[in-house]
Amino acid sequence: MALIPVDNVGQVGIVKDINPWQLPPNVWSDGNNVRAEHGAIAKSPGYSNVMATVPVAPYYITSLVTGVNEYWIVGGLTAIHVYDNSDVSDTLDGGISAADTSITVDSTTGFETAGTITIGSEDIPYTGKTSTTFTGCTRGGSAAIHADGATVTRTNKWYDITRGPGAGGAYATTATENWTATVIGGVLVMTNGVDEPQYWELISGVPATIQKMQNLNNFTASTECKSMRAFRSFLVALNVTTSGINYPRLVKWSTEAATQTTPTSWDASSATVDAGEYELADSKGAILDGLPLRDTFMIYKEDSIYSMTYVGTPFIFAFRQLSPSVGALTKNCVAEYDGGHFFFGNGDIYINDGQKVTSILPHKIRDYIFQFIDGAQFKKSFVVADYGNTEMWACFPTPEGASNQCNKAVVWNWTNNAFTIRDLPDLAHIGYGTIADPNAFTTWAAAIPTWSSALGWWAQTWDSEENVLVMASPTDTKLYRNASGNREDTTDMTSFIARTGMSTTAQGQQDQTVVKRIKAIYPKMEVTGTNTVNVYVGTQMSTEEAVTWTSAQTFDPDTQSKVSIRASGKLYGVKFESTGDFDWRLDGYSIELDDAGRRGSQSY
Repeated sequence: MALIPVDNVGQVGIVKDINPWQLPPNVWSDGNNVRAEHGAIAKSPGYSNVMATVPVAPYYITSLVTGVNEYWIVGGLTAIHVYDNSDVSDTLDGGISAADTSITVDSTTGFETAGTITIGSEDIPYTGKTSTTFTGCTRGGSAAIHADGATVTRTNKWYDITRGPGAGGAYATTATENWTATVIGGVLVMTNGVDEPQYWELISGVPATIQKMQNLNNFTASTECKSMRAFRSFLVALNVTTSGINYPRLVKWSTEAATQTTPTSWDASSATVDAGEYELADSKGAILDGLPLRDTFMIYKEDSIYSMTYVGTPFIFAFRQLSPSVGALTKNCVAEYDGGHFFFGNGDIYINDGQKVTSILPHKIRDYIFQFIDGAQFKKSFVVADYGNTEMWACFPTPEGASNQCNKAVVWNWTNNAFTIRDLPDLAHIGYGTIADPNAFTTWAAAIPTWSSALGWWAQTWDSEENVLVMASPTDTKLYRNASGNREDTTDMTSFIARTGMSTTAQGQQDQTVVKRIKAIYPKMEVTGTNTVNVYVGTQMSTEEAVTWTSAQTFDPDTQSKVSIRASGKLYGVKFESTGDFDWRLDGYSIELDDAGRRGSQSY
């Protein structure tokens, strides 16, 4: 009898491109809805609906922080809306009766010109305001008397900031094209490759919620671009279309912009400004996107990568081909981390340190991604960085998805170079920023019944508002806050991690000819609450034979130290699974077994 320990189970994560029997014991051959953290494997965090009902099907989401205010901007196919994440409140200047239709406060600054205010449990629509008074107030069946000094808050947080009819009105983008966004000098700039680039400039003293998107001023007339990004104090337009003629390899840049303004010129023909343009003609592929990397701007084409470096007058920028054969999959497929770029490429996932491009997928999970990605919908793929958890998410659609949106993510933890897999709720994009957790607790006792029951960092459990991923689902017309609860919105999450193909004998040797008799599994595992996980043992008599799994055996770490499971085979494996509303973490496990010899299996 021997006890075979398996530790550091989160060191590598899931590897699907190598046969299981060729993997080290602490590497997993399959799994879903799990993450690698601190050398362990844990259940993926859940997500829940935030920001109430989105007024438009969200295809793109980004955040903008200005001073103490934070806004979430959602791009739909025809409209752009903003969610004001800042709290706006004031106090009554004098009491009011249930019949008053004018309500005086200390100041109406920060409130929209028309909207809804809340006093106590009463919601009060209004049609106008002065500096101190809300006018045209409608008092309904819940009208009440409110005392002097009562708190007045804003209730309607979603606002339509689509450009006005005189500027073109509704947008005409598509689910495949989608939006990109950048910020220059505090001004938000968005483009979709179909409409003229848009900007949202917050005017001092005017509530942001009533300000509209505008066509980018001083930009070349009748011109669109696939992507626009800020670099230094310049705006860079990529893959440009002018008067209906597409120049897929053209880069245009503006003059330098002053703070809180957009550039004053894009005139590449003028000798008096530093605007210009350059065609990347060394390779045939179209430009897809670009992103700054330290003091260089990286341009990603379909088939190559270029660097764009500031050199000053007369040339302004110098261009150099970094890679002649590796390019991006589509736009929004590049994200920055720790001084490098992580990007979803045309057949691989890479990192770019500014000097060389390196694949991070060889012999790990590349074949899995490109076997299951939907070839007809791949342009909807995107990447996002979860900086708080040192994770990069490569999100892509598979044919099994319900609506041709991204339903899978391969997650790379760049701290320990581990890969995991998780389901997505049919997403078009994910943003990163601050938003309150609707499932947050308000007291330590409610959040953590005991310190020993907290599986993550204490800040993860306690903070109701932190930088997190916010997911945009046009299918559901919802936004979801990641790392909120343990469920997929209102549905329990199924999570599992599995390893097959192990052949370690009781003597500690790797031998596929010896039949092993499995006696028990000893998980080193933590589970929140009074919950249990399912444990399975899988066996094979050869590598060509399908894995036979035992029936599920429940494991409660509060009352059990082992799971007694009897099975035999020349190759064996384990699986841990949960289906309920709780969290778990696996730090390792041990397998109790003995050897039965080389002539088949022994039954019990």
